Amino acid sequence: MPEFEAVIDGETGTFFKEGNTHDLASKIDIWVSKTEDEKAKCREIARKTIIDSWSVDYQIKLLSQVLA
Repeated sequence: MPEFEAVIDGETGTFFKEGNTHDLASKIDIWVSKTEDEKAKCREIARKTIIDSWSVDYQIKLLSQVLA
């Protein structure tokens, strides 16, 4: 589950206590309340994280290094 590794708490997402709907609601409220600039920064960090660590190009680079 590489998706879990893409979450940077407070920057690209937030973790909540499993099964705790109150905690989930409070975390959703935090993200809904962010300014447009904060949301844009989150998207920027998330895209960079995905491109740098999970993109096809990055995976090919890793495989090439291992197989070389």
